Amino acid sequence: MKDYKTTIGASLLMLMIGLCPLIFTVIARVVTGSPTAEVYGLPVSYMIGGIFACIAAKKIFNVNVVDHIRKPELKIMLLIIAAAVCYSVADIYIVNRASLLGNAQDSYSASEIYTLLTTAFMAPISEELIFRLGMLSILLIGACKNKMKYAISVCFISIPWLAVHFPKNHLRIIDILIVSVIISTIYILTKNIIYCITFHMAANCVTMLSAVTYKFFFAREYILYIALAALAITMPLMFIYICKKRNEHDFQPIGSLRAI
Repeated sequence: MKDYKTTIGASLLMLMIGLCPLIFTVIARVVTGSPTAEVYGLPVSYMIGGIFACIAAKKIFNVNVVDHIRKPELKIMLLIIAAAVCYSVADIYIVNRASLLGNAQDSYSASEIYTLLTTAFMAPISEELIFRLGMLSILLIGACKNKMKYAISVCFISIPWLAVHFPKNHLRIIDILIVSVIISTIYILTKNIIYCITFHMAANCVTMLSAVTYKFFFAREYILYIALAALAITMPLMFIYICKKRNEHDFQPIGSLRAI
């Protein structure tokens, strides 16, 4: 890479590669005229896009993909899960409570259960492969360890990340951007996509569970205060421990890119 602008262009190309399979879902929806095609096809095409992003990162941009999919450390995993759960519970009350209450229901169809499960488990994998392992890896290599460019990279990928989540209100916009910054920071510090997927998946699982257990969550206001107090402890502790391990062992370098 000759300059950071070229790197930005390469990251946008990576985004297009990752999201390209979604076009086939849209075509299937238009051709069949059935929303079922979109419901069942979207998660699958999204996952295929994540796989395409991994392949493109390795073959086209020479990103050391294997180095960023490593066996995680148990203590870091537990701290990440705790922080994600606390954040998501607080988020439910502050941002998503009204919408979840408005959509509350006692029973779910097969397609709705499928959507909940794929949102909780498949979407985090797909999105992290595209946005962090794909886009952010390329941007960080082009940044050449420049902290200002690292910050620009985190902000840059937050824009398409925000767009694909279709926020409906200003609180949701802030929420999505905060999550993007948290997960991107985890990736920068650990260079391990497993930790990013873990945070994303844990947060999504809590949100999806709240959709089917709303009577428990929303009947107890004190859960918000417990979540905020726990978040104030777990989130800093998570980053402190990650930084400590980073200083002790120095996580793997992000890789190098071929000139394009």
